[in-house]
Amino acid sequence: MSELEQIPASVSEVDLSQEAPPYEEATAAAGATTSNDTESSPSSPTKPKKKSVGFAPPPEEDLREYHKYLKQKEEAELKSSPFHKIPPELAYLEKKNKQAPPKPIDQTPKQAKPNSRLRLSDLPDLSKLKFFDVKDLSVQNKETELQFHYTTIDLPPSSGSVIVDIKYGSLNSFDLSKVNQYLLNMSNVKVVLGYEFAGVVTNVGSSMQKKYAVGDYVFGLIDPTSRRGALSSSQIIYPGRDVLVRVDEGVLDQLEDIDIDLDANDDNKAFEVGEEEGEEENADVAKSLETSQPTEPTKESATDSNIGEPALKTSRSTLESKKVDLPSLAKLSAISLLYNRAKQMLQSLNTRNKKVNILINGADTDIGLTIIQVLLAEYQFEFLSLILVIREKSLDYMDKLIARFEKKYYDPSTIKRLKCIPFDVVNDGLYFPGEKVPISYKKPDFFATEVIDALLIPHSNELIDKSNVSDYKLDLFIDLIGCKKYFQSTSTKLHEIETLNLPFKQHISTSIENLFDANTKEPFLTRILKPKKLGSAVVSGCKFTLKEPSYNIDKLIDFSEQGVLNPWTSKWSSNILNNWTSYNYYEEIYLKIKQKWAEQALQLVLDDKLKFKIDKVVDWRKDYKKYVKALKENDGKIILEVEEF
Repeated sequence: MSELEQIPASVSEVDLSQEAPPYEEATAAAGATTSNDTESSPSSPTKPKKKSVGFAPPPEEDLREYHKYLKQKEEAELKSSPFHKIPPELAYLEKKNKQAPPKPIDQTPKQAKPNSRLRLSDLPDLSKLKFFDVKDLSVQNKETELQFHYTTIDLPPSSGSVIVDIKYGSLNSFDLSKVNQYLLNMSNVKVVLGYEFAGVVTNVGSSMQKKYAVGDYVFGLIDPTSRRGALSSSQIIYPGRDVLVRVDEGVLDQLEDIDIDLDANDDNKAFEVGEEEGEEENADVAKSLETSQPTEPTKESATDSNIGEPALKTSRSTLESKKVDLPSLAKLSAISLLYNRAKQMLQSLNTRNKKVNILINGADTDIGLTIIQVLLAEYQFEFLSLILVIREKSLDYMDKLIARFEKKYYDPSTIKRLKCIPFDVVNDGLYFPGEKVPISYKKPDFFATEVIDALLIPHSNELIDKSNVSDYKLDLFIDLIGCKKYFQSTSTKLHEIETLNLPFKQHISTSIENLFDANTKEPFLTRILKPKKLGSAVVSGCKFTLKEPSYNIDKLIDFSEQGVLNPWTSKWSSNILNNWTSYNYYEEIYLKIKQKWAEQALQLVLDDKLKFKIDKVVDWRKDYKKYVKALKENDGKIILEVEEF
């Protein structure tokens, strides 16, 4: 019997349909198989040996059949072993022969991954990211501390917006009142300080690309009703709601030669930039903001000799060591708000009158000084009389300014008269260092005589009587520091003033009691205003019920009284109420801004007809809390350089 006949039936059943491998037949014919091989594996197919002659490779057809045989052997061993059988409940784990999905014809090779170490060349273009970080100076509400906060701006900007990289922002005392609107802020949106700014456009929305382009120099004002602010490294601006004025290189070159600082001596002193912040400077800043006459104004800023980029390529060493002129962009950041505020306060002025008398209560404030310049530069009246109520310590500074204004705005075809009246008296007593000096207010009757004496100055050689006294009364009364103590009092003793021998006595042909209706009990303010039918008005830019004059912004502007219950906050309701009042009264607490006002301000600055009193120019990282505290207590203006972030 041959070896093939000795193979057990179990093995032959495994492969009944298959013929014996060619290697098996060759082995049987040659008698190469030994009895040990058969005995060692009686239940498995005999392993054929490869047929080879010398070193020649076996035929490919024989190799395929041999691999098929090995696979059958492996399956037979798995089925014969109970440890490899899969129970029915785990049948889903059995591998199923699935055909692999066809590969795409055009398969692009994958790019090699870069090294795990981060390289600068591997970073994406930051301008194309979906957002970028900004840094701003903001608060949560009135009760929280002012500090730096960090947020993001999403890209691309909305179609009607422009993103500006802010280089300079101006901060006025009036700007701090913005925080008073947010006694309770439940949202996560912070209230950023500042309204006016200057910078460079970095992103432009699709609908704004005809007006602005990336790289444009711009300045403007942020919507007063928004929580956004100018003191941010970058800000989203919405032209229409916000004011955004584009300027070219020629305007920046003109501004380089213009000094916008309102110095009484007009000596064009340069700002000193980046001095050390010490205790002596702290005291000096508080003192300079407290007084309207800065003893030695300093200017901190930076510029570059390159005319094409006058305010951008500014090195930190330049800011800290040199005395240079104020950069053009820094000047642009300081001209918008005060002019808009001044035009807002003058909206009620009846310009049809040829002879106008105006009293500014708080004329030594920054807004008051701007109103004076706007009246002298823009309005053409045959006769203009300005009565300026100020502090005693500002008198020397204001007298020098008035002398300069009379020369600067001189027009032989018109008559302009400016008169300063202090409401307090400087106390020259001895006080210890650090002790608070009390304010000595003038008596209301004595103050009233000074106002009457300033009003009753004849326009010509005529005498003043009851028939023409209206020509000498006020067309407009502007209140900036509180007028209750001196102007809302009804106890003015005109009969006692009549007994005094004052200079105005030679200009009148009747008694003071007859000229100002002493028989009627009414406030002194009503007595010195023109009749209501002539268009006289009272404009209040602060808290009208303030007991005494003040320069503290928290006392001057209180938004808790500007709610729905106050009818004077709305234009239509105030017009209705003015039908029953003895004079027209308008409240201008909330800021109003216009594009054309900002453009007019720029033109006046370029014509050298408008300047501003600047107390300091500093980097916003250098003890900003000290300057903000000083601005709250006393009127002032500071230009802050915004860092690159």
